[in-house]
Amino acid sequence: MKILPRVLTAWLGITVALVSDAAPATSAAVQPPERTAGKLAWAELLTSGAPADSAAFYSAVFGWRAEITGEGFDSRVTFFLGDRPIAAAAHRAASRPAPPRARWLLYFATADLAAATGRVSARQGRVLAQTDSPNPVARAVLADPEGAIFGLLPAGADRPEEYAAAPGEWIWPVLFARRPDLLVEFYRDVLGHDIHPERRTPLFSGDFVLADGPRARAGAMALPAGTTGRPAWLGLIRVTDLEATVQAATRHGGEILRPPTEDLIGGRVAVVSDPTGAVFGLVQLAAATGPHASGPSRITRLRP
Repeated sequence: MKILPRVLTAWLGITVALVSDAAPATSAAVQPPERTAGKLAWAELLTSGAPADSAAFYSAVFGWRAEITGEGFDSRVTFFLGDRPIAAAAHRAASRPAPPRARWLLYFATADLAAATGRVSARQGRVLAQTDSPNPVARAVLADPEGAIFGLLPAGADRPEEYAAAPGEWIWPVLFARRPDLLVEFYRDVLGHDIHPERRTPLFSGDFVLADGPRARAGAMALPAGTTGRPAWLGLIRVTDLEATVQAATRHGGEILRPPTEDLIGGRVAVVSDPTGAVFGLVQLAAATGPHASGPSRITRLRP
């Protein structure tokens, strides 16, 4: 998704303080549903405001059902798409008083949480917070050598069947970095990814796909030259009607950072933020055709 870096430089560095000194969130007593090693496993909205205040926006935009416990800053939210847990929201105090701000924290699954956390430190990353408690699940919050923040969860005992993300689900994480060619080696060592240069079009030169065999797990792209933004992960959510979703976001207080635009590999994308500044991407896939039309989308599978 080559169009995205030009529009992200304004926000990449504004919310790092929300997690830099925080313990891992325990926003809901729910097990993230799918924890395949190396794959995006969970997403958590960290907000300096009351977590329950985020429920109306995401319910209106994506149809997520919000289960709320507690009140005020102590409230905790779990979002569901149907009966499937999708994400959570938790309070994290900001470093200075200000209007509520938020960011999405993306968690990846790993076969050995303790070993992966150790590899982060050994490869110039940082362990920001860690808990070994299994209630609801052990986890760690980390920063890579360029400062992009991400989380780790232990992988499940079984490897679930792969499937294409449904509308309303997270479909693709992408890393924006100053030197993605170097940083992908860090994630290969920590998460066991295979690294593939993106070659589907010459315009993707310098981009990478992080994969698990034939399955693409994430992308890595360079920040624009001269940007002052910080490296960061961006999560994208699949939708069926991009314009309608963007309009719903703005009606409920969100902001358009990148209007709907044709993607270079098929489909359309947009980037928006919620009322507290948490940024996420939207993807409307092109209609699939051919013998693999019912299989995984092109965005989550490497092509020959």
